[in-house]
Amino acid sequence: MVAVSSERCQAICHPLSERPSPRSYLLAVTILALSLNARKFAEFKYDADRMSYETTSVMEYPTYIIISNTWQELFVTGLLPFVALVYCNIRIYCKIRESSKHEKY
Repeated sequence: MVAVSSERCQAICHPLSERPSPRSYLLAVTILALSLNARKFAEFKYDADRMSYETTSVMEYPTYIIISNTWQELFVTGLLPFVALVYCNIRIYCKIRESSKHEKY
């Protein structure tokens, strides 16, 4: 959603500048998703004897659990995307409003 809004903002606010390709947006989203979820691979280990997953020592620290499951999720998947969307949409709104001032009928 943020990538689409960012691309739309780029297209409206800077229509004559060269825009990044869709691959660059896809690459950025993929890298961000992998980096944010990479820590989850360190939280569990596979026990082949019992054929089940167990938590590692990392998951025994309450501070880590609070920070990773609450605050990081809140900021990374909630607050930062919301701020980015608001920023892009405000820029788009201001640009459209500015261009409509020049078009007096």
